[in-house]
Amino acid sequence: MKSSDKFHIYSPLTLYRVVTSAARTRFCRERFISPQRYFASLAIWLATIEFVISTGLSYWSQHQEQEKKIQANVEFSQRYALVFEAERWYRFHPKYGSGKDAIDCSGLVSEIYKTCAQHDIRIIKDGWNGVKQIYEWCEAHGCPASFRRPIPGDIVFFDEAHVTGRDGTPKDLSHIGIVESVLPDNSFVAIHATTTSDLKRGCIIRSRYEWGGGQNNGSEEVRGFAFVGW
Repeated sequence: MKSSDKFHIYSPLTLYRVVTSAARTRFCRERFISPQRYFASLAIWLATIEFVISTGLSYWSQHQEQEKKIQANVEFSQRYALVFEAERWYRFHPKYGSGKDAIDCSGLVSEIYKTCAQHDIRIIKDGWNGVKQIYEWCEAHGCPASFRRPIPGDIVFFDEAHVTGRDGTPKDLSHIGIVESVLPDNSFVAIHATTTSDLKRGCIIRSRYEWGGGQNNGSEEVRGFAFVGW
């Protein structure tokens, strides 16, 4: 048996030259290339390529799943930090409103994020109240408020259409808080700085709301929920 008759895998370059050679028959004869060996080599190389691609795709898929798990763990820890910080404020009695040492509902959320994320989440603009400033910041940073099932650590935005400004027009986005927990009956508990007249102003309280809207000394509708990671 000639050494050239022994089976071996042709290189991809040899396979390519066989296909592209104008004098294919002479090329094969001079190099002792048989059709059987050619197609066997072609099948082996195709199988190898398929294996490499499938292995790469499998690795990429596993990497993506791992990244998702890591991101989910990071988000969970961030949400827990926000809830923990909000609970630290619970029943605290700061001065309500504006000025030194004063805080309102938007100021509370802002302070919680300053502590946890080390940055403010407001876009300061004349004519916007504090809730609107946070709402627009969320919009600008790709995490707009949406009406969905709440998750602990969410920012919850409220509309209070019954409250009017000095000019008699309804106030939009008038209240805000941090979702502390979600209950089995489709309601949630939020920690927020109260603005109601029958409670001491400046008290940080817990309130239970229906997911689709709620009552807290008047009509107070949920606008949506947002989460701002860092």
